[in-house]
Amino acid sequence: MGAKKLRKNLLYDRNKIEEAVRQVKAGCSVRSTAKLYGIPNTTLRDKVLGKFSKPNPGKDTVLTSAEEKKVADWLLDNAKRGFPVNTNRLKACVAHYIRATDRPNPFKNGVPGRKWVALFLNRHPEISRRVPSPLPKHRAAVSEHQIRSWFTEIEQYFVSEGLRGVLKNPEQIFNLDETAVRTVPTKEVVLAGCGEKYVHAKVGNSDKESYTALFGANAAGQLTPTLVLYPYKSRIPGEIWQKLPEGWSAGKTESGWMNRDTFYLFLRDVLHPWLVEQKIQFPVVLFLDGHKSHVSPQTTEFCSAKKHDTNMPSTKFHTSYAASGCQFL
Repeated sequence: MGAKKLRKNLLYDRNKIEEAVRQVKAGCSVRSTAKLYGIPNTTLRDKVLGKFSKPNPGKDTVLTSAEEKKVADWLLDNAKRGFPVNTNRLKACVAHYIRATDRPNPFKNGVPGRKWVALFLNRHPEISRRVPSPLPKHRAAVSEHQIRSWFTEIEQYFVSEGLRGVLKNPEQIFNLDETAVRTVPTKEVVLAGCGEKYVHAKVGNSDKESYTALFGANAAGQLTPTLVLYPYKSRIPGEIWQKLPEGWSAGKTESGWMNRDTFYLFLRDVLHPWLVEQKIQFPVVLFLDGHKSHVSPQTTEFCSAKKHDTNMPSTKFHTSYAASGCQFL
């Protein structure tokens, strides 16, 4: 059959076609059944013979239906939690997932384009493009009313998720935050001659080199293992491991900044085992900012899977991980 006829077959109600096929297979004639349901004879005959097994004609999608469903759920969940994902972040996450699963990548430069996004949205009408409401400067100023409103929204969310009991246990409430540490001070005050237009200081490191430190604590005052990210392309030198304070973890990225992989590995290989080791009740709440490194499908899926985790064998945390991974001492 040609493409024109194939597209025409799609115009008929799928439920009617399926019922008509069952009638024919039960012994009814194709002609009388087609007339009864208002379907052309050739269309019904093709369906009975199984000539068009694919529910939707055309090329296969890059992601399977199950994978696209996970992506769609992730988008909706992040929007609900106040971390809406834009199309650029969506494309970056899909590109990362395809590379991680080691499958053929048909996209230019390995990243989906606008056409893929448009088709993805067509396949998932429950998702729409929205413009977030801007927050004027006078409304962004912190006030008692806004703080109380924030706590009210948090409580309402926890009630809707059946997690209100978590708010009563300070050991289950954590806050994580990162800070960049530059190896070259940029605002150091020095003394120089009057009238000098430029004053330079020689340094041993790049003026753009920096480290990232991730700190965390719960409302009961317990500190989580501190993560330090170093800007290395290959392995971290041994002397750094030797000087790392006990209980700290370390990892590396090419820039020294946090990325999706490193944050996910920190949660999986450092923070989660530490929570189990400390016998902290699950689920736990992690308050953190909406930086793109914190919002990824693998991170969301991991946290959802561990939401009701209760038993996990403790370990000694002396394993080193892959290129962008972490090691806990």
